[in-house]
Amino acid sequence: MDDEQNLLLMKEFPTLIPQNKTFSTFDGYIVAGGEDYHVYIDLPNPPSVRGMVFFCPLNLRWFLDSCKSDLKEWESSGISLFEFLVRLQNLIAVGIQHGKLERCGGSLCLDNLVEKIHFYSKIIKEVENSQWKEEISIEGSSSGEFNEIQLRLNKKDAFDRVHTATVKFDSTTSNPIIRADLPSQVEMTVSKGMTASQFYETFVEAVDKLQDFWNVMDDIDADCWVIDPEQPKRKDTYRRIIIETNVSLYLNIDPFDPHKRPDVTFIGSERTVMPFRNSLQENLENWDSMGISIVHSLAKLLGLEELPRKITCEGGNMEGVEQGECSICLCLRLDDGQLPSEVCNNPFCALPFHATCLFLWLQSFPTSHQNFNRLYGECPNCNLAISCPIQS
Repeated sequence: MDDEQNLLLMKEFPTLIPQNKTFSTFDGYIVAGGEDYHVYIDLPNPPSVRGMVFFCPLNLRWFLDSCKSDLKEWESSGISLFEFLVRLQNLIAVGIQHGKLERCGGSLCLDNLVEKIHFYSKIIKEVENSQWKEEISIEGSSSGEFNEIQLRLNKKDAFDRVHTATVKFDSTTSNPIIRADLPSQVEMTVSKGMTASQFYETFVEAVDKLQDFWNVMDDIDADCWVIDPEQPKRKDTYRRIIIETNVSLYLNIDPFDPHKRPDVTFIGSERTVMPFRNSLQENLENWDSMGISIVHSLAKLLGLEELPRKITCEGGNMEGVEQGECSICLCLRLDDGQLPSEVCNNPFCALPFHATCLFLWLQSFPTSHQNFNRLYGECPNCNLAISCPIQS
């Protein structure tokens, strides 16, 4: 923050005290509309208020929550702290004048504010002093609420994959919540009292343990025709891949032992799936992906020279043509991303269906019947027997 800005702040806001030499953290009072308001401010990029952390009494917070659009605009435009405070003074004065901001003193306005300021200022100082301060950033609440902050942790692994996590503090007394794009099987245990560096080290430890897993998933994504998930995330442990026209394979990879033979489920008509199922049974004992690509191992397991890669043609992707659209709704994907997973076993039909579409179709006929967790009836196309899982 330059000297001119510093002088302006000290002159116009003498009770707002800078807490460091860089004029990036302030604790004190601002006067607006004849009222004193205790505030705490932290600026990641002084003198700009972009990314600012701002704490204030509850009555002021409630009022500012109704002015979020103005505040967001000020913050995103990157105005200086001095200009922000001047605008804030005017906003508060208008709010008081029109009865939108009650004059409030005592415990209601200061409820937990001092405690929160102490708690969050401690976290901010920990980040500033951490050996990982370049990888840890402080940002406002994702919901845009005042009086809340969260930490964003960033880690680039040895393969240039970038991983992020957020640490949210619901209160000063409860355990923080850490969220990251990691498989659900991975547990990161955090507790109140942990430092910013400890949060980061916990995250890095989890990321480092998953390097082999992500290498395997990256190989599958690069060398196979993946149709589900449509846009894989680092947390996803499954893939559905095409192995032949209207035949696909559902794989589930163990994130802690990714070279182990994956769980495999075939999706397709019985006639088209049978050769692959037989090959799988014959080659189970020969599985070995250590030292070689898991894609190559899968191909050997299925009796193939190689697994097909995604085909594109002029004008777009051929996924719908090769995979087969649902013969009821005539779509490839439902709104929830579901792909056709049920296929008629009649070799002269072999049409695919979404499980949801087929269930609704069969449910509409009195001749359909349930046996355990499946509903049985007639194929919408050839009228021969077909079934699907019961949909909740």
